[in-house]
Amino acid sequence: MTAIDSRHDFEAIRRLATELRRRAIDHAITATVGRVKLWAGRLVGRAELSRLSARDLKDIGVTEYEVRMECAKPFWKD
Repeated sequence: MTAIDSRHDFEAIRRLATELRRRAIDHAITATVGRVKLWAGRLVGRAELSRLSARDLKDIGVTEYEVRMECAKPFWKD
């Protein structure tokens, strides 16, 4: 292997490492955004559930106790 080949191989490895880091960062950002959207959806859903009337709850087959239990959960809990 010559010095030129070594330099070329090193550059190829460096480019690959840079691409792998970029992909890992992209994945981490995508996962984080997805998690935040999930949490926001839970907050909104629980808030909407808490505003339903007793009649609405009866229509959907949910008790007030179940609503209180669901709304008492932190946003990160399913």
